[in-house]
Amino acid sequence: QLVGLIGNAVVANGNSITVSGATTNLAYNLSQNARQGTIKINDSRGNLVQTLTFGSQQAGSNVMNWNTSSVKPGTYTFTVSAVDSKGSPVTASTVTSGLVTGVTFQNGVPYLSVNGQNVAFGDVLYITKSGN
Repeated sequence: QLVGLIGNAVVANGNSITVSGATTNLAYNLSQNARQGTIKINDSRGNLVQTLTFGSQQAGSNVMNWNTSSVKPGTYTFTVSAVDSKGSPVTASTVTSGLVTGVTFQNGVPYLSVNGQNVAFGDVLYITKSGN
């Protein structure tokens, strides 16, 4: 049944993004309101490519638009850190999205190949059926 997901788009917990155009959205969830935060973006070799900062943001889903017009196309990862109004850390979880290009099993656990990385099926938040 999982093979039927190939070619469909998924949104899942994860930190992988694919750069292929002038802008790339970085999606994440904050556990509570944040006064400020930082997003660090690394290339496929783990080298820091860019650091973005943001001001006040509400708890829940957030998206930062990354200007990738001068960035080499490929797969990148990102991490988010934030603090609340008292300077205490705010828990941030990253979200990835992309097309499912394959399915593998590791130790009996199914993984979907998304943006060149394996995403555990249990980390999938939702699936969008392909328009084909």
